[in-house]
Amino acid sequence: MNSLPQSFVPRRPPRIRLADDTPAVVRNPDGSLVPGSLQIVSLTGGLLDLTPPLEPGSVGKLMFLTKRGPILAATEMLPPVNWCQQPFRFTGLAPADQKILHATIESSLQENNQEQEWIEKYRAAVHGAPPPRRRFLKATAAVALTTLGLVGAVFAHFLR
Repeated sequence: MNSLPQSFVPRRPPRIRLADDTPAVVRNPDGSLVPGSLQIVSLTGGLLDLTPPLEPGSVGKLMFLTKRGPILAATEMLPPVNWCQQPFRFTGLAPADQKILHATIESSLQENNQEQEWIEKYRAAVHGAPPPRRRFLKATAAVALTTLGLVGAVFAHFLR
């Protein structure tokens, strides 16, 4: 039996949106510094908040601090999304910095998964939970009916 050829679809690296304001600095080849903040990051690049954006194709060194440690990487600026957001790609990342970045992304993804699981459990509890049962009232009614039955039997026995 012939099988269909499998097409290779490259998987996009996971991206994380940074919750905290993450200051970042781009050092240009001429030594000038351009401050900004890192909004999204992946193993291949990310999105910077820069005002004004840098020239597309310009290269530099990007420095930013993660919870796991500082990262210094060579970057190339891509065409800006708007007047203050500019994507970039990493062109050089030392193995130690790559390891820190990978650990930061994995940690963030695990935190997001745990948070998502908690949200799903909460939603299920709120929307899918059956109404509370009134077990106490049912038990009380059963005891009362049993007592009435016994009293009725005793009363009927004495009337004979």
